[in-house]
Amino acid sequence: MRKSDSEAEAPSTSGTGEQIAVDSSRRPLGWFWSGRFASAFGSALTTLIAPYYLAVVLHLDAVAVSLVMAGPVVATLLSPLYAGIIADSVDRKLLTISCDFLQFVLLVMLGAITLWGPDGLLPFGIANFLLAIVSSVSAVGLMAGFPDIVGEDRLHAGNARLQTFNTIAHSAGGLSGGAVMSFLGPFTALIVNSLAYLMSSVSLLFTRWPNAKPHTVGKNKEPYMRRVAHGFVLVRKKPLLLVLVMTSTVANFFITLSAVALLWLLVREIQLPYFMYVLILSIGSLGAAVGATLSFRIASWTGSNQRAQLLSLSLYAVLLAGYTLLDGTGVATVIFAAAVDFGVGFVVSVYIVNNAVQQQVLVPSTDRGSVGAVRSFGSALAGVLGTASSGVLIALFTGRGTVVFCAIGLAMVALRFTFHVFRRAEVLDS
Repeated sequence: MRKSDSEAEAPSTSGTGEQIAVDSSRRPLGWFWSGRFASAFGSALTTLIAPYYLAVVLHLDAVAVSLVMAGPVVATLLSPLYAGIIADSVDRKLLTISCDFLQFVLLVMLGAITLWGPDGLLPFGIANFLLAIVSSVSAVGLMAGFPDIVGEDRLHAGNARLQTFNTIAHSAGGLSGGAVMSFLGPFTALIVNSLAYLMSSVSLLFTRWPNAKPHTVGKNKEPYMRRVAHGFVLVRKKPLLLVLVMTSTVANFFITLSAVALLWLLVREIQLPYFMYVLILSIGSLGAAVGATLSFRIASWTGSNQRAQLLSLSLYAVLLAGYTLLDGTGVATVIFAAAVDFGVGFVVSVYIVNNAVQQQVLVPSTDRGSVGAVRSFGSALAGVLGTASSGVLIALFTGRGTVVFCAIGLAMVALRFTFHVFRRAEVLDS
């Protein structure tokens, strides 16, 4: 018999067969949220500082910068080999505290290496690679324990707040990172960056984290490769979970591709001044924060997380198509582009929050690390493919044509995956 939407979205167990203590609405989480903001701010700075240092300070060519920055991408793609296994095998609170502290140490080391100049390029690349490995483990461990921290009865509110904090912190980090690099230099910028992770580590130390240690700790004697494959096997065996992971992976491909295409369309083809482009992106970030805040209301209005995801992906496709109407550099063009970007940010946040909530509901607590690593792998793969294909597609179809391609692709994702497949998968998972 098929479950109702309310039954599917409000589970009464934690995944271990024990009843949830549903009093998480009064759980003090001030330390946790301050740490999440600091971590997201640090992540934004890290993303900006490393390529800026390599390209602007060391004056490396594009090939050399790409080789050094390929390390973090490879580390994330390989995360199913280590991150999920670790997150499901040890105390997750101790793991994430240790990882954030290690990120603090590695960033201090990177800062010191910048004082060596070009002679420190190899150590810089190695430290940057290790930083990505530690970051992957920290992210998977944190998201595996996220439902335990915020309470499974408050997953939607918790994910909405997390998305809001991430949006604000990434915007603040992106805007301040350039100023810090320009006026203070790479060494000071990386020290400031490291302090964000130190704050995150300290905040987790004071965060109440129930069930931080999965009950499988010390009991899983399966061969290593079987444990590596466990997340993929679990995703494949749960039709609805498979649809959610596949949908988010394909959607991330088009989101990454459209971001590059929109930059080319607005700055190169329409020739908007760069500060106008940054202003439009800021309006989009505001839309993302509003979308995250209202994501639960939209899910309630549509009747389920699945319908909210379908609606947001469909609207995203329509809004992308709206960009193709832009022409000229006048005030009307900027206002229209800002309005469209606000809408894009809004619907993307609604999709991200509802997709995350449903995946967290479907996965038992003991397996969230393995499945989280699979999600990280899919997201990283989509990002690599989206970025790598952007240049070819823009060269063939122009920025405007590539945006249209992304709009069509997202519409197909919404209709094919989210509509037809969701209905079949819901029945199979019931």
